Amino acid sequence: MSDPVPGFRALALISAVLCFALAALWLFVPWLFAWLWGLDYSYAMGLVGRRSGALFLGLGVMFALLGGGRTASPQRPVFAGFMVACFALAGQGVGEWIGGHAGPGILLAVLVELALALAFLGALRSRARA
Repeated sequence: MSDPVPGFRALALISAVLCFALAALWLFVPWLFAWLWGLDYSYAMGLVGRRSGALFLGLGVMFALLGGGRTASPQRPVFAGFMVACFALAGQGVGEWIGGHAGPGILLAVLVELALALAFLGALRSRARA
């Protein structure tokens, strides 16, 4: 399959690597960005940063699948990337709540994220059966 846009596959794969790197940094060392940007680190900043990391993880999956070129439609990579992001956000939210770092209100976000992830998973499965 040829590139519909010249250089897209390379750009998508480079973007995937960058998104995975940002995901890892935001998820595991969010204080690094505060230090680099000259900001005071707070646990609240870390919580929001870790949630950003989950989103970068989903984007990385999406770009990796798009750049791999094994799909004729961008629908599957977008669904898969969003699904990974939502599952990661839900897991991260539960972890923050169990750890006492977020109040029970985060569970509303977790429910929405799980509902979206499961809906996209169902859509992927029904598409695979068709």
